[in-house]
Amino acid sequence: MTRNIGLMKDTFGESPLIHAVKESNFELIDFILSQGGNINTKDTKGFTALMIGCMNGNQKIVLELVNKKADLSIENKQGYTAAMLSAMKGHNKLIKFLQQSGDKTPKHKLMSASLFYLARKGRVSKIQSILDSKEFKKGLVNINFSNEKKWTPLIVASQNGKLDVVKLLLKYSKNENEEENNNKIVNLNFASSLKTTALMHASRSGNHEIVKVLLNHKVDINAQDIRGYSSLHYAKNAETVVALKDGGIDVTLKDTQDRTAKQFWDNEELKKLL
Repeated sequence: MTRNIGLMKDTFGESPLIHAVKESNFELIDFILSQGGNINTKDTKGFTALMIGCMNGNQKIVLELVNKKADLSIENKQGYTAAMLSAMKGHNKLIKFLQQSGDKTPKHKLMSASLFYLARKGRVSKIQSILDSKEFKKGLVNINFSNEKKWTPLIVASQNGKLDVVKLLLKYSKNENEEENNNKIVNLNFASSLKTTALMHASRSGNHEIVKVLLNHKVDINAQDIRGYSSLHYAKNAETVVALKDGGIDVTLKDTQDRTAKQFWDNEELKKLL
């Protein structure tokens, strides 16, 4: 290898250093850096080796990269720092270490990122604590903070069956006199990178109680994702189908292959419900 090793990237934009971090290969990490590899090299999404180490919760790798002067302030294409990505994964020890090493990520950004982790884990009281904070009341904390897939706390809670979290977040849904882009207002119909919504995620996970709660808050029941799937296409159980049907979903919606939900399903018992 030559000293150009830091410039080498594969078809996914990943450098040897990023591969080495993903594999926790300390020997290769040391070799790459000794050959002049760029410790702050990014992949196509703007992720550095340090960011990946933080997301994976690999304390040894993060320690080594920080000791070798990895830049803590770099942001990926979403504008997230390594500390924010640590917060998204609930790696609080890494956040503290990064801060002790000079990270200056503002508190409200870390709070926004942590909402994603807390929603996935169902930590209602901790979420409430953030929503009661002065940072949230000032509009600094973003209740619709999203990850790389554009999943928000509401989406991830709906996907993982965290009913109490969903109920809490829905208390912050839009009032008539509030702006839609307000950081303090839950976007009920926020679409992921695949155009899936919280209702779709609740439906495909079989979380019919969450489906009912979302429908009571006037979500877009007929939304479709990039494949044309509606929440009805995603339905996994009878309770969800009944809830969607009673909620007024359009049963004639077709996916990109011209199939209604009834035509799409393999489950004969569900077909009998339509």
